[in-house]
Amino acid sequence: MTTIGMLHYRKHPEKVLKAYAFAAVAKAEGVDFFYFTPGKVNMEKKTILGYALEKGDG
Repeated sequence: MTTIGMLHYRKHPEKVLKAYAFAAVAKAEGVDFFYFTPGKVNMEKKTILGYALEKGDG
């Protein structure tokens, strides 16, 4: 399965108008989409904490 991540400096995707559009297109194409900020990337643990669109809510 393909996953697309959107890195942005704003903390929450509600403040980024393109994030919802990108998530909607990804869902229509059957692709997982998530939104995250640089502060939520943990290079040591190789993890990222972010938001995923579920049922129209981020």
